[in-house]
Amino acid sequence: MTIGETLPQLQKDDLTANGLTPTSSLEGAMVCAGSGGATGCDALAPGSYTVLLESSTGSSFGVGLFELWELENSSDQQTRLVNVSTRCLVRTGDEVAIAGVILGNPNSGAATTLPRRTLLMFGKGPSLGISGFLTDPFVTLQNSAGTTISTNDNWKGLAKPLDELVEQNFDPTSDSESALWPFLSANTSYTAILSGVNNVTGIGLIEMYEY
Repeated sequence: MTIGETLPQLQKDDLTANGLTPTSSLEGAMVCAGSGGATGCDALAPGSYTVLLESSTGSSFGVGLFELWELENSSDQQTRLVNVSTRCLVRTGDEVAIAGVILGNPNSGAATTLPRRTLLMFGKGPSLGISGFLTDPFVTLQNSAGTTISTNDNWKGLAKPLDELVEQNFDPTSDSESALWPFLSANTSYTAILSGVNNVTGIGLIEMYEY
């Protein structure tokens, strides 16, 4: 959507039905489908896409939140969300990069409980190939209570075997980049935090794969 464009009513209805309507009229939203319409967001074929979050004027900046929800719990592997990554400026304090993830529906009953899942998480910087990158990324994973579950500085220090990472071409190109391989319960929420070792700052990438 372009700046100032009004969201179609059907998309507004979808947001309302799923309890995802933004609380501020200044915030943006869109609903995209994997099939249906002939153009734009209603015709996304399986593949990779990029969403940009910026101010409406393009001249101001601040702390923002970008959310991505999979509205349909489909087993169709061609339309399943398998990878999400976000590139942003990583600073210190409240301005570290924070990525929340919810597996399944935390409000669902036991009858709809999903099995536990493995996620592959990365904190990157040196491999981005841009200036001003985060030189030494550090990843922290917390549960919904804010308790730290796991951390990693350099991915080669992972406790789990590294052979599979290398064989599947998931291994980061820089030894200073970080990775986590948690086995998480469904129907609950988690938070991944990307920061810099010794409070270094720079542009970083936080990335997640369902594995």
